[in-house]
Amino acid sequence: MNFGLKIPFIGCPLLRYVGIPCPGWGLTRSLTAVARGNFSQAIAYHLFGPIFFAAFVIAILHIVLELINNRKIRTFYVPLIQNHHFQIFCFLVLFGYHGTRLQELWKTGEIYNFLIHSTLGNWLFEVIS
Repeated sequence: MNFGLKIPFIGCPLLRYVGIPCPGWGLTRSLTAVARGNFSQAIAYHLFGPIFFAAFVIAILHIVLELINNRKIRTFYVPLIQNHHFQIFCFLVLFGYHGTRLQELWKTGEIYNFLIHSTLGNWLFEVIS
């Protein structure tokens, strides 16, 4: 519930200028849906929204516990997050998911609409005309 408030975001810069949505496209809406408890809508906006939301909650709890105890807390996930192989794996999974989303946009023709309304698309159509 936004209580009627509209926050004017600039939107996805990659989508605006190039016509291709970025890998985080829909993530803010997904996080908002998770915060409202609407998990099916959150997954529809972005598959990783609920995962990122849980990670943020865990990170906040971890930091608060460290501040309260005034010492570092050892956990299994800190070394995992710092592992370069895990980081590369997460990067590949995110871009694989992004590729499938772009493929769906291509099939429905939405990517064409994004392109013609982008700065690059406008410039290309002016040059061609």
